[in-house]
Amino acid sequence: MERWLEQDSVYGDLAAGEVLIGMASRSKSPIVRIVEKMMSEAEFDTNREVLKKGNELVRLYNKIRPTGSQISPYNWQKRFMELDRDGLPTGYFIRDINEG
Repeated sequence: MERWLEQDSVYGDLAAGEVLIGMASRSKSPIVRIVEKMMSEAEFDTNREVLKKGNELVRLYNKIRPTGSQISPYNWQKRFMELDRDGLPTGYFIRDINEG
C-alpha cells in the first residue's frame, strides 16, 4: 500500500503541490480521501468525548465552589491542600497518607 501511494504521487494522480500542501479532503486520489475522512471522524469523536468530560468537570467544580459571587475574594481551593510549617500550601491534596 505504501509503495502504491508513493508511485501514485510520483507518477500521476497526485501533483507534487497536492502531496506537499494540498487539502487531503479535496485530493484526486480516493485512497487519500478515505484515509483523511477516517482521520477526521476519529478526531471529531475524540473531541466530542473530551468536551463531554470537560463539561462534567466544570459542572462538578461549580457544584463544590462556595456560593456567592462568581469570583471568590480568596483562594478557596487552598482548603484542599496540605500546609507546611509556615502555613504555606505544599501543592499536595489533603489525604489519609501524608505526602509532604
